[in-house]
Amino acid sequence: MQWQLLKAVVASPAALACGQKRLGVANYDKKVTSWWNREVKNPTRAKEVTYKAWFRNKAESLHSRYAEAQMCAALKLKNSKIRSNENYGHKLDTITGKQTKCSGKPNDARAKKYDIA
Repeated sequence: MQWQLLKAVVASPAALACGQKRLGVANYDKKVTSWWNREVKNPTRAKEVTYKAWFRNKAESLHSRYAEAQMCAALKLKNSKIRSNENYGHKLDTITGKQTKCSGKPNDARAKKYDIA
């Protein structure tokens, strides 16, 4: 009985906010986590394209474009993860009826690396 209550309080809102791991063959067309969306996917793909261009031709202008794309992708990822964490906190509050301490700030080493934390 207690296990079912714990599962309802923790696992259900976590699955809604964060997504679930899918076992078996990977299907990359479907969203796996709530923070991986077009807002994050497009700058990440642009970053990959600019990296490949810079890798082929080590021009300084291409490196600066890659650095800008890298910063843009990191900021979009951080903001999306913050929104996902906040949504999880709100859903958890709704289910438990108590206010939790979900700040919405991910512990992200990349955010610290780019000084965007």
